[in-house]
Amino acid sequence: MVKILITGFEPFGGDEENPTRLIASSINGRIINGAELVGLVLPVSYSRVKSMLLDALRKEKPAAYIGMGLAPGSPVISVEKFALNIANGKDNDGYDADDEAIIEDGPPAYISTLPVKLIVSKLREVGIPARESYYAGSYLCNYVMYLGLHYSSTLGFPSVSGFIHFPYNSEYVSGRGSSNSSLPLSLMINAVIRVAEVVLEKLVGNPYKEKQ
Repeated sequence: MVKILITGFEPFGGDEENPTRLIASSINGRIINGAELVGLVLPVSYSRVKSMLLDALRKEKPAAYIGMGLAPGSPVISVEKFALNIANGKDNDGYDADDEAIIEDGPPAYISTLPVKLIVSKLREVGIPARESYYAGSYLCNYVMYLGLHYSSTLGFPSVSGFIHFPYNSEYVSGRGSSNSSLPLSLMINAVIRVAEVVLEKLVGNPYKEKQ
């Protein structure tokens, strides 16, 4: 069975929750058009995330990898185009990266192999606010995006790899009386399923062909 690995992150930066943790847990084990979604929650740790992601890719051998991360303050879902070979910022283990290379002697940048424009278009068609983004930052989100694309290039799988940023979920924002931009968790889960459908079509053709 075709597998799509989808990762989220644990909370960071003083937040008690991370919507991508909830999304990854929610979609884990779902079957979408004959493919299995494998949801995994990653630690906000430079040292631990590298080995954990590599182990998951080797174990699952997914056809596609979609990383997810939180973009505090964003009002929309952002589909990233580029990952840079640079790490900055303090992780949950207390390690503070300072303009460090993610992969020594690795290329300066990778471009997402997800169909970014098509994903954004398909999300907007069903009323989900989305945009293309050209900068994934230099923290753990960029880190796993770069790693996913690097492993794809060096291992030969997954066939496509990329990253998507999500806003806070509205339930969390409402619960703490904040005015941060947010989207309902159910809408963001639906967005990930839509993305999986688009990715599957890119990988194996129109998944509905046999039914037409």
